[in-house]
Amino acid sequence: MKIIFLSPYLPGSILIIALVVTGFSVYIYRLHHLHSSARYWLPLLRSITIMLFILAILQPILIWEKSEEKQGRIAVLVDDSASMNVTDAFATPEKVFLADRFQLIPPGQRCRLFQQQSVLIAKETSKLNSFVQAFDRLFLSKPHQSGSQYNVLQKKANHYLSELAAMIDRSEKLGESAFSKWPYLADCLKRQSIPEYTRQGLLYRRWNNIPGWELSKLYEFIAEGKEADQTQIINNLSMPRNVGSSYGARIQGYLTPPITGEYTFLLCSDDQGAFYLSSDHTLANRKLICHLDSWVPFGDFNRFPGQQSPRIFLAERQYYYIEGWLKENYGDDHFIVGWIRPDGKKEIPIPVQYIHPYGVIFKDYLGPPIADLMDHFRQLTSQSQKLIRKLKDAIPQFSSSPQTQRPLAESIKNDFRHLVRLGNSISHLLQRIQQAADVEFYAKAPQDIQQALARIDQMSRYDWTRQVLFSPPTSLLEALSDKGPVDLFLLSNPTTPLSPDDKLTAPPNHPATPMFQALQSIITNYAPGELSTIILLSDGNTRSDANAELVKLIRKEQNLPIYAIYPASSDSPRDISILSVTPPTATFAGDVCQIKVRLRISGFGGQLITVQLRDDDTVLTQTNFYPSGIDVIQELTLQFVPPRSGTHQYTVYVPPKEQERITLNNTHYFSISTLNEKIPVLVVFDFPDWTIRHCIDILHRDKRIKVDVLPGLPTMAHTTSQPLPVWPQGTIDERMDYQAIIMSVANPENLNPEFLNNIRKRVENHGSSLIILWGKQMNISGYLSSPLASLLPFAQANLPASTPATVTTSIQLPDSSYCPPEVQLGPSLPITAALWKELPALTTHTPPSLLKTATVLLETTQHKIPVLIRSKTGLGKTYLLTARDLWRWHKKIGNLLPQKFWLQLLISSSTDHVSSPPHPYIRLQTRHAAYSPSDPIPVHLYAQYPSGIPLTAQKIMLECLDAKRHEIQTLIEMFPVRNMPGHYRCKIPPLPAGHYQLHPIIPDSGSSIPSPKLTINVLQNPSQEFLDVHGNLKNLQKFTSRTIRFYDPIQPIIDETQPRRFTRVSRETWELWDSALVFILACITLT
Repeated sequence: MKIIFLSPYLPGSILIIALVVTGFSVYIYRLHHLHSSARYWLPLLRSITIMLFILAILQPILIWEKSEEKQGRIAVLVDDSASMNVTDAFATPEKVFLADRFQLIPPGQRCRLFQQQSVLIAKETSKLNSFVQAFDRLFLSKPHQSGSQYNVLQKKANHYLSELAAMIDRSEKLGESAFSKWPYLADCLKRQSIPEYTRQGLLYRRWNNIPGWELSKLYEFIAEGKEADQTQIINNLSMPRNVGSSYGARIQGYLTPPITGEYTFLLCSDDQGAFYLSSDHTLANRKLICHLDSWVPFGDFNRFPGQQSPRIFLAERQYYYIEGWLKENYGDDHFIVGWIRPDGKKEIPIPVQYIHPYGVIFKDYLGPPIADLMDHFRQLTSQSQKLIRKLKDAIPQFSSSPQTQRPLAESIKNDFRHLVRLGNSISHLLQRIQQAADVEFYAKAPQDIQQALARIDQMSRYDWTRQVLFSPPTSLLEALSDKGPVDLFLLSNPTTPLSPDDKLTAPPNHPATPMFQALQSIITNYAPGELSTIILLSDGNTRSDANAELVKLIRKEQNLPIYAIYPASSDSPRDISILSVTPPTATFAGDVCQIKVRLRISGFGGQLITVQLRDDDTVLTQTNFYPSGIDVIQELTLQFVPPRSGTHQYTVYVPPKEQERITLNNTHYFSISTLNEKIPVLVVFDFPDWTIRHCIDILHRDKRIKVDVLPGLPTMAHTTSQPLPVWPQGTIDERMDYQAIIMSVANPENLNPEFLNNIRKRVENHGSSLIILWGKQMNISGYLSSPLASLLPFAQANLPASTPATVTTSIQLPDSSYCPPEVQLGPSLPITAALWKELPALTTHTPPSLLKTATVLLETTQHKIPVLIRSKTGLGKTYLLTARDLWRWHKKIGNLLPQKFWLQLLISSSTDHVSSPPHPYIRLQTRHAAYSPSDPIPVHLYAQYPSGIPLTAQKIMLECLDAKRHEIQTLIEMFPVRNMPGHYRCKIPPLPAGHYQLHPIIPDSGSSIPSPKLTINVLQNPSQEFLDVHGNLKNLQKFTSRTIRFYDPIQPIIDETQPRRFTRVSRETWELWDSALVFILACITLT
């Protein structure tokens, strides 16, 4: 408790005045002769009145604090961005599981035994795996410490083995009884036909790092439970060819003959191969019909008798299980199966329309019948029981002194690990049986359950959020009410909680919101310690910002748990997007141009995808493929011949599929410069060694290059003390248009200075390239003192005192993930990197110290010595090649790669070759990816010349074209930004819904600038039509305490949400001066 004064006057001075006035009042009363009763109380009353009056002037306030305990609050934050309106596609087993999870299916209608037993076996297997690690640590890694703990581990081993054996036995019995207990599973084990499969192809799996060529090694490797390194769908009965060494592969699927009759099968493989055919759709009835114990050349089907099967009768449109095996050691590898049909037609390989994949690998269930799965389940359980009995017999024989029984300890450890793998396989197989059972349930469910399952296909992520919050069996808000008061917020408004009656009926149409900023706002809105838990319901597809680490820090400082519930599918929505397109910078007219395309395909596994390359509306080429999984990154190469010369724009386009929500990312634009004339090159050398002779020979051989040679002997003239020859004037001057100049000169001081000045001007002012072939006899000081010094990528500092060292080594790319255009040797980047590693070793001469502006394109593998260096000066480039013996390449690989190297080097220089006046570099951008038809569109442009000088035009014009390349408006003027050279801005008036392209035009030239063009998207509802539909679960996991999916049990979050009590301190005040005035009035009245 304390008193404060609000008066601006000093309390001390006021108090002195009060004492003086009081004393004076007492003195006045003493002068009067009053009765004895009034002599004392009247001065006292007057003094009290004066003191209270003075106290009122000081305006005193009495303050005291009061504390009370309150219960902490729980904040629930709901994401209401536009991506929450996406409807995810669920597979049939997922739909049945979700309907059962949210009580849309009456109790007892669906069999859950396989799923429950799978979870229990997975838990027991995990315990057994922990025991194996402890066993290895005590008995093998530290055997001297194992004596005291031997009995404990022995008891644990027997306990875990007994538990796992009982669990497996119970699963087998319950599994058998399930087929008689649930009517929809009654005839699954008896069924002799399988569903009509709509997908085509075969399931292909490959296991790497298996030495040898015998199939028996592949069988042993798979028997250990090893997972395949690669899984995909192949389009015919032919495995991928020449994919590696020391691997094994297996194909599985079903065969549907086109006509009834006798078929003969043909096999060709390298190395060992085997092909199985079943008499029906089951795996148990398969028989070996073709085999090869040794390799045969590709396409040879008649070398060994086992390559051809006897005639086998097959019925039309019946399903027959097929299986193929291949073991490859090294060298060529292939596996192909064909047949001779009853009508005599020979098809090699068997076409895709007659084969169907085997296995659950796609979103829609596509797998073997339950009968096959149960057969496999019985085999695994039988192997597990045998192994458990073997371990139970071996453990008592193992003494507490393992030093003398190490082989037995190793055997026990390996058997335990094998048992762990079998347990995991059984758990996974039970999940697959549950999926197959759910498919049967879906097919035979009554009408009311079918309608409930159909509702799932229409529920968006926001609907699942409402289901989790308000509906049973989850009812998150109801479950949290026992933990404390709950406040419900929206991500778009994290400062104001919703009313208790708000059921989130408003649709989610807000743009992506900074999630971490919203979390930070909620944390700061509450008093310290008042907030006990934050629960976030979001698909993670929100704009991230730099505050993620700050939220984690605040969470740790305040001991504030943040949980997340992910209301989206575990798989990505159905979408096809073009991630990147890598075209060459330039090509020649008539040459085949290769375009590398990276795609992301989600939810269309096994369906035919078409990728087209277009020139306006004309399809130049297209390719088809089948994705190899649910969510994959596919890389492919498109080849075409550019139809026109010059710089033109082309389009990579993927036709949209059904159920694909976003189609804007199916299109990608790029430009290629097509050269129609030969590249003029000048070669200058002083001595015709092997390198320069081989270089000239390669350049002369290429019809796309025009070579001029300028030989001379200044070095020989210097050694014989003869006068230097006079280099011809005008050999290279302003009128000659050499795009590349190759120099092999030891000392440029021997050359005509005017000649060297012309070279420098050609590079700096006209964009030509200078290529210097470096060698151990090069005179460094001669180069640095010549007119070429400003073009060189090295400086005078830290030059070596002696002759540069030579290192004979192989070369590689500095960054294997990126291959510069100058050193591309193959049709794609991985092939290019592999070819560089296979090239013969080169003698590399150590260059002087490089400038910081120089770029190393190639370097040696071991010593990291630069091999090819690039620097830019003015409008041109300078290349320094430190390995002169490129001619040695032809000894091993012929002239193809050296010719490719020089051609790419010259093409790179020709694409940057700019004639006068040069075009500036243009960058166009807008603020947003999409706009509505009522919004003006602000456009920003930056332009500068290759030399770095900004564009200084008074204005730049923009032409706006629609999808049919029709101009929809007059030219739009862009004006320069004040105090920002090279920057221009404008606003485009609102446009109708559609897609548009902007082309910048320089008024002086009157033509479009050859630069990337800007695509503008105008949509009716940009927040919903133009969004990333993919959820981002990792974005939630990186800052939350726990993240679960919406169909997971929420009880762990409820249990971890602990009620928190905090002390709230409140402050109360009493304005004493109001009471003092009332008392003064009373005293005056009394007086």
